[in-house]
Amino acid sequence: MSSETVLDKTLALIIEGNHPSNELICSRLREAMSSGSPEFCKNIEADIFTYGSSTLVLAYPAPPLRNRVGESAIRLRRI
Repeated sequence: MSSETVLDKTLALIIEGNHPSNELICSRLREAMSSGSPEFCKNIEADIFTYGSSTLVLAYPAPPLRNRVGESAIRLRRI
């Protein structure tokens, strides 16, 4: 896995392997956010692009919602 902070609050991950599970993607995102981006917000959305044997994950802060729970959340969207 390789990760890169594209902007202050946008993270790009490349995960090797065909169609990684949602659990694997979420754990890699949490790992990358805790190690390299301390200012990353706790609620994020991620777009997932798979091509061949690699998967690109673009994660960014989720827009604020009025009734959002206090726990952190990662929402994934496969494109």
